[in-house]
Amino acid sequence: MFHIWSQYVPESEEEQRRHKLAQSTWDKQLWTEVPVKDSDLKRPFIENGRILPRVVDLFDIGCCGLDGQDIVVFSNSDIGMADLAFVKIAMLLQSVTAGWGNRKDFDACRQVVPTPEEIQMASCNSGTDLFFFRVRWWQKHRGRYPDMVIAREAWDPCMRELMAMTNGFEDIALPNLCWHQNHGGQTHWVNNRYTLPGQINNRNNAKRFLASIGKNPINYGIR
Repeated sequence: MFHIWSQYVPESEEEQRRHKLAQSTWDKQLWTEVPVKDSDLKRPFIENGRILPRVVDLFDIGCCGLDGQDIVVFSNSDIGMADLAFVKIAMLLQSVTAGWGNRKDFDACRQVVPTPEEIQMASCNSGTDLFFFRVRWWQKHRGRYPDMVIAREAWDPCMRELMAMTNGFEDIALPNLCWHQNHGGQTHWVNNRYTLPGQINNRNNAKRFLASIGKNPINYGIR
């Protein structure tokens, strides 16, 4: 099992603290860390001087040199893992080839890792920051996924729909698998939804992809 993530280094001390707390939970997972640096990217998306990884590029790098049966887990760099997350992922992938876990949300001021009970009781976010799959699944279906970048809107529902439609629409979402501390600010995409180049790219490509598979983009908040 291999865990891929974009090795983004936050600028502020608070953001660094939040990332460090989340990543402290990764040591308990029996997987191999595969951090992807910006310099590793083959086709980086440049947004106002900032590099954003394209999803296909990121996943391709993570799968490079692996066997088709190997398991790849992707998460954003600020996602904390529940205890034994790797076990739950491995068990699900005995019967399907891909899946995801929607994150549980906590306040930004939290200073300690939540307990399993706290994760279970926390509110669930509609966004998905954790995906997992067999390498052979990605190799077979990567060509169907649109040109999307992480850290911007709409890339995750497109990935969920691709995974669902290629796994017989089985229930492939695992609950209480991961958690996240809320954050925002003037530069966050939520406050720049229609102006950031990455937002425009993702929204336009998500509209086309979702419509092509018979899904209404409006149901995903994309107009």
